[in-house]
Amino acid sequence: MVLLVPCAMRDPLTDRKVFREVRKGLNLRKGKELEADLRLFWMPYQIITYKDYLGRVRRMCIDLHYYDALAPSHRLLLLIKNSYLKFKAVEGKVGDGTLVKAEVKDSYRVIYDIVSLFERIKEGVREYSSLLISYAHKLGRVDLARTLFIPTGFKSLKELKAMEEAGRERGELILIKAIIEGGLNLGKPPLGVSRELKVFYFPKVLAKYGGKVAFVEVGGKNPSLDKVFTSLYSEDESFKLLTDELFSMV
Repeated sequence: MVLLVPCAMRDPLTDRKVFREVRKGLNLRKGKELEADLRLFWMPYQIITYKDYLGRVRRMCIDLHYYDALAPSHRLLLLIKNSYLKFKAVEGKVGDGTLVKAEVKDSYRVIYDIVSLFERIKEGVREYSSLLISYAHKLGRVDLARTLFIPTGFKSLKELKAMEEAGRERGELILIKAIIEGGLNLGKPPLGVSRELKVFYFPKVLAKYGGKVAFVEVGGKNPSLDKVFTSLYSEDESFKLLTDELFSMV
């Protein structure tokens, strides 16, 4: 059985709204003929159901194609697409486009990876807080809120590099906060994880041009540029290699 989220466009590879999103992602001027290599892919996502530490039933979905490459890093959190849970997946066959197969993950292992990642990032935030207080004392500042923006005075300190690293961890905390508010709620180990394996495929148009790739989601009412994935292509080598593999499939 193959579960699909139906594509909202009759032919997304010729749809003007899709072209508009592609131009955004590739930074192409309007009016210029679109010469990008456009492909429709059905990307695999796995739904994981669990009870959080308060006993509430939660669900999340992860991108199976990219999971193994990015799971060891904080980028794993970018692969959690809970917004897709609002779409209804139906049984069907792929007519147009390419179905991307991927190995289903052990739900317990996925949850363990995310909880462990939370712990690492929280430790980084604690380190950041202690550095911040230390810097504030050195500069004679009492308003810690202002120091969050790393004012010019910090640039003369030898520990700036350490603070920048801790600041990166703090940025990850902001990302985690957004995910928790979106219903993930894995700040502590869950009470239980369902063994049910459920995978669905979400339609995306990938456009390749001039060393860049734009990811456009076409499962909703209107096509939408995935800015995070579009940026990851140029920032993460593992992500880039897996994306290039997709284009070699067809």
